[in-house]
Amino acid sequence: MMRSRIMLIFVFLAIAIYHVDAFGVSPANKEISVFPGETYTDYFRIFNSQNINLTVELEVPDEFSSRIAVLNNTIFVRADERFKPVYFDVTIPESSPDESFTARINAKEVRLQAGTVMALININYDFTVNVARTGKRILPEISYDYARDGFVATIRNTGSENIDDAWLEININGVSFSSEHTGLGRRKSHTFFIERPDAVAKGIWTVHAVFFFDEKETEIKKNVSVGQPGLEILGISSQRFVLGQINEIVIIVESDWNTKLSVRGNAVILSNGTKFDEIALNEQEVLGRGQLRGYLNTAGMKPGQYRADVVVLYDGLRTAKTIDVKVTEGSFESDAREVRDLGKRFSAHLISLACVIVIFVFVLLTLLKKTREKRTPKK
Repeated sequence: MMRSRIMLIFVFLAIAIYHVDAFGVSPANKEISVFPGETYTDYFRIFNSQNINLTVELEVPDEFSSRIAVLNNTIFVRADERFKPVYFDVTIPESSPDESFTARINAKEVRLQAGTVMALININYDFTVNVARTGKRILPEISYDYARDGFVATIRNTGSENIDDAWLEININGVSFSSEHTGLGRRKSHTFFIERPDAVAKGIWTVHAVFFFDEKETEIKKNVSVGQPGLEILGISSQRFVLGQINEIVIIVESDWNTKLSVRGNAVILSNGTKFDEIALNEQEVLGRGQLRGYLNTAGMKPGQYRADVVVLYDGLRTAKTIDVKVTEGSFESDAREVRDLGKRFSAHLISLACVIVIFVFVLLTLLKKTREKRTPKK
């Protein structure tokens, strides 16, 4: 007797394991809008993932039974059928408050084994019901599309009337730009795409979006990452380099982001394609131009041309650059061309600063001269 029971348990376990993925439900994250006093019919799908004959029983939990009703409580899916739709009604009472709620329909596969009905799989299908209100109402959303480098805004009509004219205006740090205009029927939605204007720099900004619909408006304020951070590797150097000793090496980087980035990396030093040493660069917070530092043991290194393969990691991103390096007894620097490029940038900054100082001094001397002339009495 005991042996028979053990065998029966193994049979049940084998059946359960075999059918563990026998079916699924779709789509996920469904949202529907229903007006008070209205019944709305929708559906979801039961997928046959094992190509077997399925019997699925459907049940609505008691807490939703007054508003949700399944049109057929038992669904049969043949082995050659990929899926079967399950239709259900959502009824919202006239006095229902303006709210959203998550509803549930329970689906379970049943099989008859040895005269006993077995429930093998139990899956809950959850969906969101938005109680729509009378008049003109919308549900707006806004986000950023990194791939297309622009703003994506969605507007959904959740009211009882059609909307003749809907559009939005975005303001970021004093720069304003707007979308096209569109009409919107009941339960309809529209997605706007607006390219990032050149005047809006990449960075984390507070986005103020105003959605206009006919003679009404609503707004959203949220922090959005506009674009993706960029980091450029400018050069490599050592301030007090002594060949044959352990020297501090500096990698110069520059960020185009408006907040600090946590940056780390490494540099592999090669001689004629052969790895000489690897430098671990310490992690630094970088805003604008910054420096990553590490140490290079130059014992056995000879003067000459080397190559530095630099890799920098930041904000889940990666950038790399190969730099030609000239090594002497007392210097470790980027090649002449790269040094000139850095020097040109630095010289440009100095020239601009000098021009500002000259103009300031000229204006100051002019004002002082006029002040003295006014104070000097005429003869």
